[in-house]
Amino acid sequence: AGRIECAELIHASHETIGLHCSGPVTAVMFNLGYLPGGDRDVITRPDSTLAGLEQSLEILAAGGIVAITIYPGHEGGNLERTAVEERVAQLAPNNFHVWRMGQMNVPTTAPYNILIQKTA
Repeated sequence: AGRIECAELIHASHETIGLHCSGPVTAVMFNLGYLPGGDRDVITRPDSTLAGLEQSLEILAAGGIVAITIYPGHEGGNLERTAVEERVAQLAPNNFHVWRMGQMNVPTTAPYNILIQKTA
């Protein structure tokens, strides 16, 4: 409570985060896929998501978190899931902790979260 002044909503592509933030930041959130109720042809894509992820990891403060919600069930979602999972699996474990969290008793196309904490 009382900390909303420390947050900034940026209405732009993930790949432009470096233009808006120079860091250090303590949290970055990605909500991948398409806007619910919006045009399902307008979706996030692996190339821009990975560019934004790389920039986010650069400006993230030690102890900071990147939260990614992945929606693999839509067209293009599985490609994005694969790209993100492959990239975060390569992060050095002495610099980042990476968690994958999702519900086990739902289809594999259900949304799930990846959290990345920068440790150094």
